Amino acid sequence: MEKEENKCFKNEKDIERIIEKCEEIEDKKQFIKYISNIIKEKDNFLYCLYKLYSKQLIIKILEKTLITMKEGGLKKKDSDSIRTIGGTFIYYIKNNNDILKDDLKKIFWRKGKNRKERKKMYKKLKKLEIKN
Repeated sequence: MEKEENKCFKNEKDIERIIEKCEEIEDKKQFIKYISNIIKEKDNFLYCLYKLYSKQLIIKILEKTLITMKEGGLKKKDSDSIRTIGGTFIYYIKNNNDILKDDLKKIFWRKGKNRKERKKMYKKLKKLEIKN
């Protein structure tokens, strides 16, 4: 699957074409939808990133991500496997000096809260199953 992701941007011209198209898109929703299709991630955090920062910062991070993927990708910390394009994009967001740590909490807040709520619910369900 990771090899399929790299197909669309194997050379500099493909990356330039994607970046040019990003810059041409005027509508916020279309822009975010286009980016989310490229990185194969949900668009929730992209709306927040767009609101807090700018379209140009997203394009800059996307370009860095595409170049990294073209060069072979980023390895995960705990294994030899390579991050997906979405994982690489999120990595560059989290490690970007232009983005404040407090803003990272705002950008990724929904994801974390839903996860915590699901864990609580699973624990309650397990307790109910044990009692019955």
